[in-house]
Amino acid sequence: MDRFPDFPQDIRRLIFEQAFEDYNYTGGHFLLICREATEWLEPLVYRSVNVVEGHIDDRLRIQSTRFCTAFRQAPKARAFYAQNVRSVYIDDLGLRSIGEQFLPMCTSLVELSYGSSNFPPLPDTLKAILQPSYFPRLRRLGIDGAPQSLGLLSGFDLPAFHQMTLIEMVDSGQFRWDGLKSLRCLNHLLIDVRPQWKDMNRFSSTSANHLLPLVNALQPHLPPSLQHAVFMVPNYLPFLLSWVDCERQLKFNRKFSFRPIVQGQFDRRIFLGVPGQAEELNVNGTTEQHMREFQNTIQHLVCISKANPPWYWVRWAEKVVQDSEYR
Repeated sequence: MDRFPDFPQDIRRLIFEQAFEDYNYTGGHFLLICREATEWLEPLVYRSVNVVEGHIDDRLRIQSTRFCTAFRQAPKARAFYAQNVRSVYIDDLGLRSIGEQFLPMCTSLVELSYGSSNFPPLPDTLKAILQPSYFPRLRRLGIDGAPQSLGLLSGFDLPAFHQMTLIEMVDSGQFRWDGLKSLRCLNHLLIDVRPQWKDMNRFSSTSANHLLPLVNALQPHLPPSLQHAVFMVPNYLPFLLSWVDCERQLKFNRKFSFRPIVQGQFDRRIFLGVPGQAEELNVNGTTEQHMREFQNTIQHLVCISKANPPWYWVRWAEKVVQDSEYR
């Protein structure tokens, strides 16, 4: 610390913490400067922990490998994890050692995202996590697995749901929305409904029509506090929706069925999202009007990519609202 000989300790600490934050919490090399910097910055390093050894993003995968190596070889004291860990993105819930050993130590956890379908969550493990006494401060929960694995087909019955401000989940068509409206803290909801299109024809109007009952079934159950309810649909569906809408208007002079949903006229809180970018289908008879409607649809989509940090789709939804003249 010879370069800051006259600076008070709290000022020196603020300098290092700000520099670390400027590096988007990836400035681990700052810990190598001196012992004092290590003591200051280690709590920030562990504020958000990634345990995703198979992630597609190189940065997250490298961070995860470093954490797993350190945890296995030289773990911190239990009190350190309890005091500092606030967010965990994990693909291991009880199937390997890290999940079983690490998560119970993070008693101040605020965000938990389970993000890998390669390791299906164990129902007993998830039910234990969703007990309020397990993580009393947990407010954001993402589960990459259908709710039936939790025995939640009858709705949001577990008490922990009532303290959530954000929920991510998968609905394969068996879920009931009973109880959703009673979640007074819930602000953001992401529902992956792609499994419901698994065996459907991507060029059929039947595939497009399947969206309507999903939206109509959810909308009456949205709680008053909710800001964003995002349906994560197949990449090709936005094009199909815009194409079918145009066809019905051109041939039968029918009103648009899907545009009000896409643009928020049906309910400003409901959005469509795709994993990455929307796909343009090669359909015979596609005209310039079809393409204009598709481009307009794209402007209202929420991008949901595993290459982005967890919960990033919330910012994207907020941007759609800001850029739209309808919502």
